[in-house]
Amino acid sequence: MDTVQKVPEELCISCGMCQGVCPLSCIDMIRNKQGQYIPQINRDICVNCGKCFSICPGKGINLQEIYKTIYEKEMVDVFHGNYHAVINCAAKDKEVLKKATSGGVVTTLVEKLLQDEKYQIAFLVDTYNYEQQISVKAYQKGDVFTNTFKSRYIPVSQAAMVRFCIENPNEKVIIVGTGCIVESFCKLVIENKLNRKNYFIIGLFCNSVLNYNSWEYFARMLKEPLKELRYREKSDSRHYFYGTICLEGNKGRRKVINPGKKMLVKPYLTMEKCIYCFDRLNVLADISVGDNNTKSGDGSSCSVIIRTEIGRQIMKHYEALFDCLDTVLERVSKSQQIKLVKQQYRFAKVYSLNKKMDILCGMNDCGNEKVSTSDLNELDKRLRRHKFGSDIKNLTKLFYWMQIKWILVEVINYRRKLTKWFKNKIR
Repeated sequence: MDTVQKVPEELCISCGMCQGVCPLSCIDMIRNKQGQYIPQINRDICVNCGKCFSICPGKGINLQEIYKTIYEKEMVDVFHGNYHAVINCAAKDKEVLKKATSGGVVTTLVEKLLQDEKYQIAFLVDTYNYEQQISVKAYQKGDVFTNTFKSRYIPVSQAAMVRFCIENPNEKVIIVGTGCIVESFCKLVIENKLNRKNYFIIGLFCNSVLNYNSWEYFARMLKEPLKELRYREKSDSRHYFYGTICLEGNKGRRKVINPGKKMLVKPYLTMEKCIYCFDRLNVLADISVGDNNTKSGDGSSCSVIIRTEIGRQIMKHYEALFDCLDTVLERVSKSQQIKLVKQQYRFAKVYSLNKKMDILCGMNDCGNEKVSTSDLNELDKRLRRHKFGSDIKNLTKLFYWMQIKWILVEVINYRRKLTKWFKNKIR
């Protein structure tokens, strides 16, 4: 049978799902020049069981088939998914709200579900150091959640979570992950005949993640070895109400950076598979959570799409812990730019045709999306940026080019402010 090495490297998202599912532990994750951790198989041990290939999200997973198999109903819209309700939500606990990225919903739910023993274990990330590949860590009742706050924007190995779920099929587990992780895990549930009701899946909205070369890129902004990189630090939010980028060095030096600098370099350091991803709203999760970018967005709340009966019951049970406001899916869809997500679906169509690997897995007629000339031009532009930025040999050039671009951005913004000042003065 096929193994995960059949999947082209550019489609790998360094999730470690293949490493976790391997029954003989013969897969290691090795970093390449593009900042990815790629699976390397020990051929002396491998028996070609095909389990790694089966659940690989890089090669594509049919969301509609997975949904129908697990929930025994049709998925009406692959870009938005099925749902019970949509709310904007924030934790009432001010300390959690202060530390969390936006809303504190994930931290509050995980902590309470473990405390009330409704679930035995949760898998979360507990570090801000990305010098090596980061992995999820098991958390139980009574554990301290100090370093689990905030978004990482980098691929996280889920190998430990996968192994635990396979070896402990009766344990009740909380899983937090982006769309690709959730898709792969749902495939794992089917392949290994696990009980889906044992898992509470909190899906994160995801635009894209950066490769591990981003660590070296931001390290250049600090004049000492980098110890921690926090993308959503709220201790100094002068530039952006969702938080700034904070760099902390080994010798104690600390530097706060405008998050616009991350947005500027993002097209160059994004994983290529993210260019073809169209599951921004995490349609297979029990609840999907992300920044509240609707008109009511305030930097301290998030949008929550309640998708399953498990999700509905849990949110109902713990509603007293949150300040919630009903909203509609259309507002979340607009704020999360689902129009661009549909374009990425068309990019996936192009890849499937050109590379002769169907990463859509048969989902070729979603929303009657037709590939246009502008799509091809945009895809070409994104791939050229990605190819240049992802090669570690170009990191120095990229860094100085971005510094120049940022100066130009600031000049343009200053001119706009000056023009606005003069207009007001004339009035």
